Amino acid sequence: MDYKNSDIAEQLAKAAPDGVDVFFDNVGGELLDIVLDNLAPAGARVAICGAISQYQHLEDVRGPKLYLRLAERNAMMKGFVVSHYASEFPRAAAEISELMRSGKLTLPEHVVDGIDRFPEALFMLFNGGHHGNLVVKP
Repeated sequence: MDYKNSDIAEQLAKAAPDGVDVFFDNVGGELLDIVLDNLAPAGARVAICGAISQYQHLEDVRGPKLYLRLAERNAMMKGFVVSHYASEFPRAAAEISELMRSGKLTLPEHVVDGIDRFPEALFMLFNGGHHGNLVVKP
């Protein structure tokens, strides 16, 4: 979903007409509120991994306004930091490698050519304009 250049609530209604069951959040802010307002009616799960929408104004970080949707919909929100699962890394690496080898998992890349374009690529991280992993090649 393109959370920067289109109507997220509309995209979400089309993609999940019965509500969102699982959401892995790296954005926070307004996007998180839109998802909380569209959680499935029973047992949805939200994992909070990051909040890139808040990183440019850390002096005024905004938390979710619609957190009560979690209680209303018997949902759960939990923090997630990958390093907390270090003991699972070898098994996960093997499973992910197999999924990639088989073509069941693909990773889109947006390539920016030229190290001189690094500032442009960094700007894309915060303002959109890329799809998938952002890679700068010399």
